[in-house]
Amino acid sequence: MNFLKFTINIFIISLFFISCEMEFEDEEIVEIETENPDNNSTNNEPNLNKWVRRSDFGGSSRSEAVSFSIGNKGYLGTGVKVYETYDDFWEYEPNTNVWTQIANFAGGERYSAISFVIGNKAYVGTGKKSFETFNDIWEYNPLENLWTQKSNLIGLSRFGASTFVINGKAYLGMGENGSIHFNDFYEYKVNSDTWEQISNFPGEERSNAVSFVINNYAYLGLGSSGYFDFYNDFFKYNAVNDAWEEISYFNGNARNNAVSFAIGDFAYVVTGQNNYDYYKDFWKFDASKNTWLEISNFAGEERASASSFVIGNTAYISTGIKDYDDKQDTWVYLVDGSFVSFEKYEITKDDNDNGIIEAGESIEMEVYLKNTGIDAITDVNVIFSAPTSEIAGLETEAIDFGVLIGNGMSGKKISFKISDDFSISSVPIEMKITDGANKIWNLEFYISVN
Repeated sequence: MNFLKFTINIFIISLFFISCEMEFEDEEIVEIETENPDNNSTNNEPNLNKWVRRSDFGGSSRSEAVSFSIGNKGYLGTGVKVYETYDDFWEYEPNTNVWTQIANFAGGERYSAISFVIGNKAYVGTGKKSFETFNDIWEYNPLENLWTQKSNLIGLSRFGASTFVINGKAYLGMGENGSIHFNDFYEYKVNSDTWEQISNFPGEERSNAVSFVINNYAYLGLGSSGYFDFYNDFFKYNAVNDAWEEISYFNGNARNNAVSFAIGDFAYVVTGQNNYDYYKDFWKFDASKNTWLEISNFAGEERASASSFVIGNTAYISTGIKDYDDKQDTWVYLVDGSFVSFEKYEITKDDNDNGIIEAGESIEMEVYLKNTGIDAITDVNVIFSAPTSEIAGLETEAIDFGVLIGNGMSGKKISFKISDDFSISSVPIEMKITDGANKIWNLEFYISVN
């Protein structure tokens, strides 16, 4: 949170689409190779990291927005700019580098809210506007471009809270309400739309921390509990045992309002602030070694309260603030290596020949995978499966996708039968992907059934 901000109540209702394209004739690519300084990290090897500037965020410059990704698209909305708070939301298409405005957030203007994704739907809630704090939660369905209110958080209203998702359940906690900082935590079950309190976060009460998930364990740290109390401790959460344990401290300066994201078996923390100091240092966390490594600086300007989302294995950072200068620029971080992500599916044949999946139909579709890394991936094989008996006939043998070149895409045909009494609107298709180097990716995508 930026403590010198004030807001006035402005309520704007709009529901429309605007396409906004602001592309650079030549992408700005920054390659930084840095020797890790002597900062108590365990690794001192040089690292080559690439930052590429993309189209500026389509809405007004701002900070303290929420962001998330669903499938192969990113989303960013709400936030604050000096005296103005926002409820607009925007969708980012990485293939065209275009931001498009979508339905405004139905909960109204706010900033310092939270977001999480379960399946093919996103959830946004809590936050602050002027002197009002919130505990409401709203579900966004991108297929219908529709917001639906869900059960309120059972804890006190708050802003600057933290969230993460493990095995289809969301966890929300901490934050502040202006006078009190919290360390309580709650579990959300989407199927029953219910909240249940779990073990408190064991560190100091705080807001504006960061969190990420690696291999079904959550990691949470940093943040602040006032104008002068900033933290660099980190904790690991085991959802099976509802237990927290302290792990290695973050090696950078204590801070709040940083950005974090996870790609594969590693997590990354970047930007943030400590009072009037703003940061652009960039850190990589290796959960298997419980170590932090400084790898390079963020290529944009120092900032706090930025937003990020991950599409496949590529991270995007946008907006934020430094002093009173709100940001609008968007950057993508490219990791050396090779990563497989789901790109899209296209229906090639259905019984009614209308391009829509309906109960009782036999379906053929082309499924496309993308290499979001730099290096080529060879001998890509995929085993498809469905977690419900209402989808039958999927090929049980691995399907050969061949070679995925860097930033390349490949599609293969699959077929299946939808049961006559199919009763839910969407269902995941699971993919176990292997390559010639014995790497494994477990991914899924959702199909919509009318």
